[in-house]
Amino acid sequence: MPYQSEATAQVRRAVDMKKTIDGCANELGALREISDVIGKTKKFTINEGIENTTKNLEDAFRAQARNSTSLEIMQVVLAGSLAFDIVDRTFGQYLSIADRIGWGSAHQACHVIVHRLHHETRF
Repeated sequence: MPYQSEATAQVRRAVDMKKTIDGCANELGALREISDVIGKTKKFTINEGIENTTKNLEDAFRAQARNSTSLEIMQVVLAGSLAFDIVDRTFGQYLSIADRIGWGSAHQACHVIVHRLHHETRF
């Protein structure tokens, strides 16, 4: 009978080993599921970060485009103003605007005074 009790003990050990292996397999499956959840969570967090960064870059690009357009408009206005001032100062009463401006009348008055003084000092 010692042989039978030894065989029974080995069968019990084999059954225990099978239960241990099944438990380890179940735990491994649970760890895989946890790993998948953690991986999906990290991917979601990374995707949210990329989306926010993309939105920020898009907003910055649009703001830069608006600023660029404003700058171009300001350059055109300032260039036009400078060109008009150069033409007005060079040719005097360009489009008769100098007559309506205080310095235009004063400029003409100075010309008249200088012209009269020049003629009076000749004689």
